[in-house]
Amino acid sequence: MPYASYVIWNNKGGTGKTTITFQLSADYAELHPEKTIVVIDMCPQANVSSALLAKSNNPLNPGQVQLTNRKIPSNVFLMCGDLYLEELSRRLEQERHLMPIAGNSPWKRVTLFIKDYVERLSQNGDYVFFIDTNPSFSIYTEMAISAAERLIVPYTADDFSLSAIKAMFYLVYGIQTDENDHRRNFVEHQYYQLAKLIK
Repeated sequence: MPYASYVIWNNKGGTGKTTITFQLSADYAELHPEKTIVVIDMCPQANVSSALLAKSNNPLNPGQVQLTNRKIPSNVFLMCGDLYLEELSRRLEQERHLMPIAGNSPWKRVTLFIKDYVERLSQNGDYVFFIDTNPSFSIYTEMAISAAERLIVPYTADDFSLSAIKAMFYLVYGIQTDENDHRRNFVEHQYYQLAKLIK
């Protein structure tokens, strides 16, 4: 790939996904002014969007978002988060499960929407993408993971994070870390199985 792309995800909340996305993108942009950094906010809470955008100091418009934040390097751009992403996800999921026609896989087409966007955008320059997610393993998280070259998994040193890491290995890669095989009945519907079709 002519670009670099990173998704930050863990299926446990409070591990610092948004903070890491914000810090990595801003610091990387500062260290590499020749590159265009794009932050893609794939979280319905849109927290990294809020962090990157400036709020107005104008007392007549308190809280109004500005188009630029002078404290962020000028080579950082944002694909803003959307508070209606949860609502949109239901429609996307319906679209993914349509019947394939003439070898055209709706699951693949929808899952790769963000990857296609990243690839088309990167044809116009030297880009690095950082994708923020929320803890759920929903369709928009699957789209984010499918769009990235590298997965960054933040975690905290506790038993809850260990369980989340085990779940992540299963959800993304199909690696089972316990002896329980009850999930084998659902293999053909799992992301890691379906994702083999999109490579």
